Amino acid sequence: MNADGSGQGNISNHTNIDRNPAWSPDGKQIVFTSKRDDDFEIYRMDDDGGNPVNLSNNLATHDLPAWSPDGSQIAFATDREINFEIYVMGADGSSPTNLTNHGARDEAPDWSPDGSKILFHTDRDTDLEVYVMNANGTNPINLTLWAGTDTDPAWGTAFGSFNFRKYITIDRNRIPGGCRPTISNYPLLYSVTDQDLAGTGFGGKVNDPNGNDIIFRALNDATCGGAGLAPCKLDFEIETYVTSTGELVAWVRAPSVNTSSSTFDTVIVIEYGNEDISSPMQNPPGVWDANYVGGWHLNETVVDEQSVTTHIDSTANANDGLQTNNATTSGKMANAQEFDGDDAIDLGDIDALDGIQKLTASAWVRLDALTDWGTVLAKGVDTTHSWGQKESAASQEGSDDVGVGVRDGVEDGWNTNNDILSTDGEFHLWTMVYDGTQSADTDRLT
Repeated sequence: MNADGSGQGNISNHTNIDRNPAWSPDGKQIVFTSKRDDDFEIYRMDDDGGNPVNLSNNLATHDLPAWSPDGSQIAFATDREINFEIYVMGADGSSPTNLTNHGARDEAPDWSPDGSKILFHTDRDTDLEVYVMNANGTNPINLTLWAGTDTDPAWGTAFGSFNFRKYITIDRNRIPGGCRPTISNYPLLYSVTDQDLAGTGFGGKVNDPNGNDIIFRALNDATCGGAGLAPCKLDFEIETYVTSTGELVAWVRAPSVNTSSSTFDTVIVIEYGNEDISSPMQNPPGVWDANYVGGWHLNETVVDEQSVTTHIDSTANANDGLQTNNATTSGKMANAQEFDGDDAIDLGDIDALDGIQKLTASAWVRLDALTDWGTVLAKGVDTTHSWGQKESAASQEGSDDVGVGVRDGVEDGWNTNNDILSTDGEFHLWTMVYDGTQSADTDRLT
């Protein structure tokens, strides 16, 4: 029939059951399920009902056919393996292949618009859930993660005006949880070089040369942080985007992620390819919650031995720092800054650091040589209130014993010793946690 309901007519015209039709991408043919051979088979016919052909031609049950976007393949569900599996075959019925190969019930396949993924529902997690997998059957991911019944998934023609989507799995085993199955407001680093994320002028699918038509979303209520919130756009901050290569370095805040104490990984998506967007979609302050005093990526381009460039604090606190003789260099991700002994980032006398009795400071550092208090961040450039590499001194049990610490202007501050630093020229993650248990005259910044 026509879209308005007019012109209705019987085109399969058979006495037995015909159901679940699906158009070919070019609109010239239809696949459908039919019981005209006693068992349910996948048939193909012309758009007027002519030339019906049995494609599946097997004594098992076949149902719910779905045509691939390029018209070359048909996905369907069948119980050839006793339980229902998702199969794919050529548009002529050739080379039927089991994609799911699972002991559970897998049904209702639906292709993504670009043909790279297939949605389906399955009871492999006891209740029926919606999964997505690659078109070759690899990397099945549970999208719904819900105790109820989720069935019959379908792709839209575009993802809210974004034409492309990829799934990002956050490995729960890399997030220690202790007794906590989830962590709230988790900022994760997404770093990738992907040809699909290159600009359209370089063979990719991102329209804006600055990557502005890139966003991140979560698709279920658990990750979005509460009932009825999914799908949700995630706060994110792009640190680096290279349109010619598809290199992307971005920080993304997930309202909730599963930890090693959970039974599921967390899945989010990156969406891209929207010719209507040319302004930034990111929200850097939203990535870092109120517990962060500051977050300095230090990826600004500066001129060595000058003090003119501002290093931006990405948090809502806007505790920006002033370049003090440091120079731009290559970093662990994106740019970094080089400090040669008398350099620092001058944060000024910011109130946010006054009275702190517990803190964590963390950075990727490549140490080329040991220096006398090589400062990175300073509350004033005299380094009496600073965070960086502690001096190498005989008083530290040997000339190669060094520390990482915060000084308070009274003593050397809080540091860890015993050969923890390396001058191997590689990047290492330094993280110092001060828990407030030091002596009374060194238990706060002033």
